[in-house]
Amino acid sequence: GGSLAVAPPNGDALTTTFVLSSAGWTDDAEDFPLTYQFQYQTTSTQPPLGLQGRTPSNKVSSDLPAGPDSTGNTITLICAVFDAALATASKTASAVVVENINLDVAQYVTDQLSNFDNVGDVNTVGQLIGNVATTVNKVDCSAVSAVQFAALSRKACSATPQTCGGCLTGY
Repeated sequence: GGSLAVAPPNGDALTTTFVLSSAGWTDDAEDFPLTYQFQYQTTSTQPPLGLQGRTPSNKVSSDLPAGPDSTGNTITLICAVFDAALATASKTASAVVVENINLDVAQYVTDQLSNFDNVGDVNTVGQLIGNVATTVNKVDCSAVSAVQFAALSRKACSATPQTCGGCLTGY
């Protein structure tokens, strides 16, 4: 298996540029080339959102939305690696992304769309949609902690403000 690295390991939502890079993957010669897909996930109960579709590039740069308060603002980063036969393997890493209270989301959208006009990279639009949707739909879970949820055998707050998630497996 290979590896997934993220730099820096922490930063501010929608302003810090995170670089995800994957290396060290091997396969049989007839199964090359390898392609890489990068995604992030704010909670395990929500589907991953795309940073880069499947391409030969083993690196992507992106800003990220804030992670949930209930997980210490941690976001899971995912790299799936595909061979020519579409066999896949993946690695995860994490980054701590804190909310940027000084951010003007409307200006962020304008700036990102302007960047798309200059660069023309379709991944930029996907990142923009995912980042803005995650930011405007972020649920306030700041008054409750993961320790409280665990004591109640419940999942962390993620859908309703200041409220436990569903029951943990087995409860």
